[in-house]
Amino acid sequence: MLLKRFKLSAEKFRLLFSQHRKATNSTWKDFFFELRTYCEGWLSELEISSFDKLKELIIADQIKKKYPPEYKNHYLDIWETLNDPVTLAEKLDLYENIKSPYQTVIKILNHKNGTNLNSLEMPVIRT
Repeated sequence: MLLKRFKLSAEKFRLLFSQHRKATNSTWKDFFFELRTYCEGWLSELEISSFDKLKELIIADQIKKKYPPEYKNHYLDIWETLNDPVTLAEKLDLYENIKSPYQTVIKILNHKNGTNLNSLEMPVIRT
């Protein structure tokens, strides 16, 4: 019961794995064992059992590192489970297309003092 209560989530293991630093008083072998423990915990929690699943996880993790922060907030309830890169990319594209159908594309500047006099919003058509 106590072990289950303090069990780390996949996201926590991922953070521990990716942000872990070697302590000055520890050996490289200790560092290796710590990293391996965090990595195995991360993969175990996500039930990654094949090389293909591992590749998908690595690609999805890279996508997640590049997204604008508001995208995560939109999918906060399911963010940790979005580990299939195709599904993740589709959801991010969907959010991006819904989020801002209009963008400010033309700004007319006053050439004398550089102040913004007017902006014109035009629809952005995505194909």
